[in-house]
Amino acid sequence: MTIIQIENDPGHYKLVAIGHAGRAEGEDGNLVCAAVSALTQTLVQFCRDRSSRIAQYNDRIGDADIYIRACTIRPDPEISGAFALVETGLRMVEKSNPGRIQIVGGESMHTE
Repeated sequence: MTIIQIENDPGHYKLVAIGHAGRAEGEDGNLVCAAVSALTQTLVQFCRDRSSRIAQYNDRIGDADIYIRACTIRPDPEISGAFALVETGLRMVEKSNPGRIQIVGGESMHTE
């Protein structure tokens, strides 16, 4: 199972994904892993491309984990929107693959 923590507060954006849905869970597990990887790694690249306007930025992509943290001086609608978009995609994966992905945080925290 993949556990994902999302924070999308004005000026503070964070996503942590830990775990892996893979071979042991059959073909569907591989598809879930690929979907989570595509969404989260796209967010990493999006933030890296805008790192010059992010006050503090860190990311790490591991074998079964990903970490993204961006802090801006003021709320950034573009970065907040990117986190919200990725969260929407991850929630769609979670809804269609119960028990393979769990999202903690997010939605109610989005205030922009």
